[in-house]
Amino acid sequence: MVLLQQMVIMFLFVVAGYVCGKKKIFSKENTSSFSWIILNLANPALIINAALENCRSVSFMDLGYVFITALILYCVLIMFAAIVPLVIKSPREERGMYSMMVVFSNIAFMGFPILNATFGTKAVLFGSVFLLPFNILIYTYGIKVMAKNGKNEKFNPKKFINVGVCSCLAALLVYVVKPASFYVVSSFLEFMGNLALPLSMMVIGFSLISIDIKGLFLDARLISFSLIKLIVIPVIVLYFSGFLINDRMLKGVLIVIVSAPVASMVPLMAQQYGGNYEQASKGVALSTILSVLTMPLLNFIFS
Repeated sequence: MVLLQQMVIMFLFVVAGYVCGKKKIFSKENTSSFSWIILNLANPALIINAALENCRSVSFMDLGYVFITALILYCVLIMFAAIVPLVIKSPREERGMYSMMVVFSNIAFMGFPILNATFGTKAVLFGSVFLLPFNILIYTYGIKVMAKNGKNEKFNPKKFINVGVCSCLAALLVYVVKPASFYVVSSFLEFMGNLALPLSMMVIGFSLISIDIKGLFLDARLISFSLIKLIVIPVIVLYFSGFLINDRMLKGVLIVIVSAPVASMVPLMAQQYGGNYEQASKGVALSTILSVLTMPLLNFIFS
């Protein structure tokens, strides 16, 4: 019920962003600035504050267990990614794009705000562990499957030095050092982190004004993919994880991570490496809209 309420609140922010876009209150320049704030200020603050608040209550064993869970999850998703494009009969040139949409979910824009609002900062700390393999895989596996000449794509270690990875490493440092919590610092991080949810949802709402929403629901392949991404795969993963995971918090984190919509990074990677940018953008939009219903449903069933 709590997650359903949060999803309704998020949906209202999406509507607000959509209306602001239609009324010309927002522009591409505005939302680009908002995206920068989310990725470079709000989310890092959310992650570091989670480490600061939970560094004395979460053990190394807990984090190690979460990391192993994250690695297993991504191995499973990569296996699904090899099958799903064949099941939905996607064109050969789009298989890499659909594979990426299976593996990479919107952890940063939707995952962290939902975890923080629904389960608290400890869940954000657990969620940040999932972000490390995400960042590594999207610049290795992601490029390989998306690029037309993926085998010739040179490995560039500089791509791993990004805000997401640095935030996770900073959070790890805070966790290890366990510094004293100062009111001004912790309050700043908390307030800055709280910007993530409203801003990210309004940016998503703005992005919908350029998409034919009615047309999204007429694309049979995209509908099939979204149902597999948001229902079939999460149900399989969560059913079998129920035999292995007893920690209620980690179970809640896994539900949010595995049921989140397609990552907004996928269209950007498609644009850069020769994938179908338009179809990837539609995948993000449709999965985001449907996730408002599917995420609370999965939480109700498996929590």
